[in-house]
Amino acid sequence: MIETESHFQEERGRRPQSGRLPILLPAMTRCECMAMSFEELSRRMSAERWTLAQAVERTGCGGMCSACLPDLRRYLAVENETAA
Repeated sequence: MIETESHFQEERGRRPQSGRLPILLPAMTRCECMAMSFEELSRRMSAERWTLAQAVERTGCGGMCSACLPDLRRYLAVENETAA
């Protein structure tokens, strides 16, 4: 399910077809379905040397409703940039 995010996940900041400005929501910081913070998931990914796909498969984070996936990807990207 990682390749196809659910239909309600639009890119943040993208202008809807109606021409109205989008509602910007605060970034998610955890997978609500699995009750796991991105920080904890990232720690487990590092310890186990998992890819995101492996983490989704093994923990379920991002694989249930997929609402957290865009923010999880951004969180991991920023974390990787700061670690480099």
